[in-house]
Amino acid sequence: MLLDGLSPSFSQKNNEDQVRSFIRQLLLALKCLHDKKIAHLDLRPEVLLLRDDRLLLADFGQSRRLHKGKIIANITGSPEFVSPEIAAGIPVTLASDMWSIGALTYVLLSGISPFLGDNDQETVRNVLLGNYSLGRKELADVSDLAKTFISQLLTVNIRNRMTVDDALLHPWISAPCSSVTSVTPSLTPDAVKEFKYRHKWLVRFLSGNCYLDEQQKLVDRRGGR
Repeated sequence: MLLDGLSPSFSQKNNEDQVRSFIRQLLLALKCLHDKKIAHLDLRPEVLLLRDDRLLLADFGQSRRLHKGKIIANITGSPEFVSPEIAAGIPVTLASDMWSIGALTYVLLSGISPFLGDNDQETVRNVLLGNYSLGRKELADVSDLAKTFISQLLTVNIRNRMTVDDALLHPWISAPCSSVTSVTPSLTPDAVKEFKYRHKWLVRFLSGNCYLDEQQKLVDRRGGR
């Protein structure tokens, strides 16, 4: 798993280059899928593996091919990484994967989840509303370019969300790394234990009922406007 391969020096305040290297490799893997009109639809830390200095994308159980530009299927997943479209139970596109890239980038740069609530329902509500902040203290040392990259992915309107090609051309991704050129596959057991304890999404998944409940609440709210 990706978290088991982070370098010992990885922390909330450094290794932005290392994270950028991870995300660049992930985008290149995702481009191979998107060029074939296939969406992964389950991007999360558990499906990202490290082999030496190479990032590998795994677990294609929820992958779907687009039909007439959209995917109509019952998709579930980890609440903190699914797109608003998946959370709302509406047809999805390749853009759903790009939202997940934004959430993953946020987590790797800050050590915290952008949408985590006190329970699954609150987490899904945050996702549906795009309720997150780039002003958290954990992101204080993160570059403006990285924050712009995240914000152009974590946008509820899919028309405004970057495609995989857009993301690969983004200055934060295309810029050369300043110091980190490879990945050292060793994170201390204590650090892994602490990270897993802090982020409940590593051991739990959202039930379909939670999606449906939050979807109905959102529909009710919009209907009342």
